[in-house]
Amino acid sequence: MLLTHRPPRACCRKTALFVAGMSLAAAAYAALPLRVGTYGDTQIAECENVPNAGIVTYDGHGLGGAHSSHCVSTILKRTGNEYDLSTTCSALGDGTPVKPETFTEKIRILSPERFSRQRSQGVETYRLCPNFK
Repeated sequence: MLLTHRPPRACCRKTALFVAGMSLAAAAYAALPLRVGTYGDTQIAECENVPNAGIVTYDGHGLGGAHSSHCVSTILKRTGNEYDLSTTCSALGDGTPVKPETFTEKIRILSPERFSRQRSQGVETYRLCPNFK
């Protein structure tokens, strides 16, 4: 019996390319162990009264805020529950496109609903505000 090499069928090649593309897309952003939603600064007010300056949003792809959206965070380094992130935002808070801006920050995951950020003025802690509007 003579065996010959046959090239992979087109459907198999497309499937392999799709899977490889999905793997690259998944690696492109930081899947942090946080619940998706709006987080409020614990030092400013309760969730119902948090001003825009005290909110951070997490959509499963990146950390944004009242004045930034369409953000993608990439994990630069992880040590335990501490993450060094690089975040690029390409829109204002209302979704208006802008020139992408990138910044780096260090966060610590305290629970799936709480995290802290290291800022130049100190540490800020945020908690999930599930009913934030």
